[in-house]
Amino acid sequence: MAENNNAGDQEKMAAAAAVSDWSPVIQEESSLEKAFRKFKSDPIVPLGMLGFFGMATYGIREFKNRGNMPASVYLMHLRVKAQSIVVGAMTLAVGYHLMKDFTKSKPPPEVSTDH
Repeated sequence: MAENNNAGDQEKMAAAAAVSDWSPVIQEESSLEKAFRKFKSDPIVPLGMLGFFGMATYGIREFKNRGNMPASVYLMHLRVKAQSIVVGAMTLAVGYHLMKDFTKSKPPPEVSTDH
């Protein structure tokens, strides 16, 4: 009986070793490579990020020059401007993907000769 348990344990260990030896080939990519890959697949996202950081920089620089406008009103105007950039980027992305899908080459329709 002890031999039977020992043989079963050895089979389980062999199966576990076979499974642990298998590893998928995954190629690690750097952050820069991933950013370039994403930019190629969807170029509007980095442009939207650039717009966000540009608006944030603009808001920080112009905050001291707001005059007698209360900070809450200034920040509300800045929020509306930032949201306008986001909506514009989303509109461009939708237009880009529609044009990309529309201009894909489609196979010609099959014409049946059976009448």
